[in-house]
Amino acid sequence: MGRYRIVCAWALACLLAVAPGVAGAGEAGVTATVEPGVGVVGRGLTLRVTVPGRDTATIDVPDMADWTVIPRGRALGARGEDGEPVSAYRFELVPRRAGTLAVPALTVETGGARTQTPPLAVRVRPRPEPPAALAGHDVFLDATVSEENPYVGQVFVYTVRLYRAVPAAGVSLTPPAFAGCVADPLPGQRDGEARTGGKAYVTAEVDYLLAPLRDGTLTLAPPAARIRGLGKASGETVLAGPQRTVAVRPLPPYAGAAPFTGLVGHMALESRLAADAASGEAVYELILSGRGNLDAAAPPALSLPPGLAARALPGESAVQPTLAGSEGERIFRYALTAATPGTYTLPAVSLAVFDPEGARYVTVEAPSRAFAAAPQGVPAPVAPPLSSVSSGQGAALDWTAWTAWADSLSWRVTFGIFPPLLFALTFVPRRRRRLAQAREAQDPAGVAEALRRALRTAEDSSRAPWPEAGAALARLDRLLYSGEECDAAALDAARAKGLAVLRRLA
Repeated sequence: MGRYRIVCAWALACLLAVAPGVAGAGEAGVTATVEPGVGVVGRGLTLRVTVPGRDTATIDVPDMADWTVIPRGRALGARGEDGEPVSAYRFELVPRRAGTLAVPALTVETGGARTQTPPLAVRVRPRPEPPAALAGHDVFLDATVSEENPYVGQVFVYTVRLYRAVPAAGVSLTPPAFAGCVADPLPGQRDGEARTGGKAYVTAEVDYLLAPLRDGTLTLAPPAARIRGLGKASGETVLAGPQRTVAVRPLPPYAGAAPFTGLVGHMALESRLAADAASGEAVYELILSGRGNLDAAAPPALSLPPGLAARALPGESAVQPTLAGSEGERIFRYALTAATPGTYTLPAVSLAVFDPEGARYVTVEAPSRAFAAAPQGVPAPVAPPLSSVSSGQGAALDWTAWTAWADSLSWRVTFGIFPPLLFALTFVPRRRRRLAQAREAQDPAGVAEALRRALRTAEDSSRAPWPEAGAALARLDRLLYSGEECDAAALDAARAKGLAVLRRLA
């Protein structure tokens, strides 16, 4: 693989020496995102401004009455299949009130150019108030839901919160079974403080993302907490939290033309044509992105013109649970096969998505695509490669013009020096960065999420090393999110095992 990349880099350098105008084409612009998409008063969110290149940028963040803004620094990285270098500037936004809060357009200046990010809107929930039943208790277990009347498939947050006014030797939180829901734990436990009734409490919160599967009354059983050494007691204290009921609404009748497959949330659909590097097949990709019940998305059905067939390929899933719902993207892939050479039109693909806030169905659509099927045995011209110049089926080179252009000594010297120079400047620093990143220790939650994403895209989870990946993920989830007490050595051992499995999967 290393030799292949070196050869490709050399070919790319030679092509850039001939046609330098290709370099930098298709660069992505400045982007701004707020994560997660839903906040809570007093709890920080992350505003990330991504700027192409590694030059230092100046970002003008205006005063915002609804937010406290805290700069959190700059990180260098890469994005896209080509590894385009980018700089990511992070700001912590702490909301001061509940409601739909605006993040205005930000002015970004880099490389002598000025641009603006689009304005953003973020939904912020009120700060949770201590329950009235807490009065008079030294320790109390509560459970709350972010939506008491969700629709079928609408994602909401279930929170287990422990209040404690006396010291304890160890705490273990156990959530209910979540029957009738698709449940996904949010990473991490949040610790805080609360004051009510003249007492100061230490709080511990764990969140779960739920999506009801059917309408009607959804009963969530009481959570439990086991506390060792509470106050002056030496034994174990068992607490039960409240039972919660949620009235799940059915989705309204749907009579639209686009197919509805149960998607609920805010999503977008895109399409693109690519080429499979291993087989050379033309691949049609549909990318569903946004937030909501993305995990429930099924591969969209294609309506193909006569003479064109499609075969489903393994897709990709990069979806993570957040307070705003499952966020990310799902990629569905299809290999295209044409009966005869020619140009085929892939029709637009439409899907209906139910918007729970607007209580309406929204149609998302990927545009139609033209697919040129080559004769049998000749690769289809899906995406012209940058690393080669065709002298067969493609346009022939004018060798007379080439000889006249390259005849001078100065051009010959330039042409001889430029490829190795470009290789040294491009790949040697990148290799050093990758080696440095590989040596950096990942946190246990990051390792768990990487294992979870890998298992979602596994073609056959029964073959090695996928069972080991599942066991490593289960161990990390138990240590991170079950609430059981664990020492640092056990967590570090689980993280190391997860990293070892990830290296084998890679």
